[in-house]
Amino acid sequence: MPRLLSKDALLPVDRIKTIMNSSPEVIDVSGEALFAMAKATELFITMLAKESFPFENHNCDALIYEHVSSFALENDVFHFLQDILPPKMKLRDCLHNIQSSLTEAEIEAQFGNNSDHSDIIDSDSSGSL
Repeated sequence: MPRLLSKDALLPVDRIKTIMNSSPEVIDVSGEALFAMAKATELFITMLAKESFPFENHNCDALIYEHVSSFALENDVFHFLQDILPPKMKLRDCLHNIQSSLTEAEIEAQFGNNSDHSDIIDSDSSGSL
């Protein structure tokens, strides 16, 4: 059997080892396990990119964040990605959502006694998260 080398993996094996060792349940990670994890991650990323690309849109020539995010939201199998691939939102909309979910006391504690917080919401109308 040929020896598996980290140069055969596209992802940095040292970084994968650091991430795996950050788990308290992991005691030691073998070279074979690192290589398998690197290849599995490569395959997952490739599959996610291919499945997310809007082939039906002939004007689209690049995969963008919104494609991957909406694919994860629309497919039950990938719901575990929703927290790390949320839809993009303008800062104004995010602050409005936060403000509408807070009580007046929480708003005062967070932003001071100014009852009109529109200056916070309007401060970056073009920004996005």
